[in-house]
Amino acid sequence: MANNREIASVLGTLKYVEAETASLYKGILGAHESELAQTLKGFQKDHEDHVSAITGLCETLDIEPEQPTGDVPEMADEYRRMVDGSGSLNTALQGLLLAEQFNSVLYDAAEHTDLPAEFGDIVTEHHADDRLHVAYLRERVGIEDVGDSISREHAISCLTGGYTDDISPDDFE
Repeated sequence: MANNREIASVLGTLKYVEAETASLYKGILGAHESELAQTLKGFQKDHEDHVSAITGLCETLDIEPEQPTGDVPEMADEYRRMVDGSGSLNTALQGLLLAEQFNSVLYDAAEHTDLPAEFGDIVTEHHADDRLHVAYLRERVGIEDVGDSISREHAISCLTGGYTDDISPDDFE
């Protein structure tokens, strides 16, 4: 079983990226076509719900989530620049796609950690939502893949804050 520091790091990182991604959606929900805006509002709500679920889990486990440092906030800032500063809807959507892929890789890593059982359902559900968001955004942007946000090895490091050696890239399917 992961120790409390590892759990706090994982929960803190996931909560952070979910909140950042929800915020990114707010950045482009202006005067865009109504069908796209409705879909993006739904994705934004998914991420807000994920933040609430992770917050509830933290309270249940009596764990204060750690704020991520290093690459996680830096990558979130990079995606924000793409969304907020591009002036192009397509570039903004690519920024959202990269953020969603980043989240998905982090959830993939979380699914391979030795966390409490209560965590498993949340991780699986949120990962499924993010994969749906990725698929929609890939189709909307009109490209199959914009590249991986990060490698699995990097995701493990970002997710755990370097507090564990229990996860190996070989653990991924």
